[in-house]
Amino acid sequence: MSYTFNLDGVHRLGMRASQISVGSKKTEFPQREETCTDRGYLQRLPSDIQIRSAPSDLYLVKRKYTEEALKRLIQSSSFFQKEKDRIAGLLSNRRDAITSFNASIARATTITEAMNQRLVGLQKGFDVLRIFDSWDLTPNQLRERIRSSKKYAAEYGIDDDASVIKVSINPIQGPNLLREKLEAIYSETDGASVKYASPLRAPRQFGVIKAFGEIEKWNDMYDVPKTWRGNGRTSMMHMMSYFGFDSLSLLTGKRWTKRGARPQIIVPRRFDDTSLGYLKMPQEHTSRYGNDLLCSCDVDYGYDVSSQTDNYSTDELSGMFRVHEAFASNIEFALDRPLILQQGKELIDRYRAKEFSRQAFKDLLGVDFSNKQLM
Repeated sequence: MSYTFNLDGVHRLGMRASQISVGSKKTEFPQREETCTDRGYLQRLPSDIQIRSAPSDLYLVKRKYTEEALKRLIQSSSFFQKEKDRIAGLLSNRRDAITSFNASIARATTITEAMNQRLVGLQKGFDVLRIFDSWDLTPNQLRERIRSSKKYAAEYGIDDDASVIKVSINPIQGPNLLREKLEAIYSETDGASVKYASPLRAPRQFGVIKAFGEIEKWNDMYDVPKTWRGNGRTSMMHMMSYFGFDSLSLLTGKRWTKRGARPQIIVPRRFDDTSLGYLKMPQEHTSRYGNDLLCSCDVDYGYDVSSQTDNYSTDELSGMFRVHEAFASNIEFALDRPLILQQGKELIDRYRAKEFSRQAFKDLLGVDFSNKQLM
């Protein structure tokens, strides 16, 4: 299948507007990817909620692997086949989307060539072929891995499906090394897939990433936490687009508690596009906006706050709010896109007006909206 990427514009804040086509599938960026975890929440929604569309044109099947699991992929053909079958089942949920696979792997894990070969072999049927960097590779070794991975894809028959080739990379490595690796990735493939790290922890590395903001390659970020740790409120999804990522996907995982700890009373929090933060429901939302949900996405259509919170359990609401965020985040990104293309102060005014993005832009990203030079 044919693949094209077009960079339509870059705003001085760093956000990009772009578009891709993969065969007959087309979409525009910025965009939040739907993950297989999101799809699971969507499939388990209460039966009276009618979902009329998909929250994204992108669908990411993501698996989490320990070093031991990666070794088992090599050592056990039955384990490898079971994993292939499991991934194929998850992929079947969204054949209409632009599909990709990714693996969440601890940074300290050495991803050997054999491990990478097996990870490539898991990707039959995807539009995007993902190759995996390792912390111990030099830029030249990464180039060799990219070239060998293309051969593996041909051996597995994957190259007939995949039109796009990207490399997953962890930014927590020396900034000069990161720059050279990104140069290798951009010269050999169609883009980089960057694992989330806090810009406060790696400011020089994110300076390197931002310097590639005008490159005509598809860049994405994965494992983005739901909220900024600085206040537990701000949507990190929308903050990280500042670094020029075209698409972003959320971190998924279980909430772990210490053995013997008191059970926590969980108050569901819902993404609020007005503030770009998460509000406790119903208390904080109603104190700000009353009973109106202020959203017409498929999850919220026909409901107000009381009819939602009074009729569903905490577990049901948590799932509903997760799917709501997927829809609402992409509504927000769609509103950003024309303002990015205008190249003016309208996008700055938009983020300045949102309560939780103001604080994060200043304290996390170092952008002070009171600075007149931004205007």
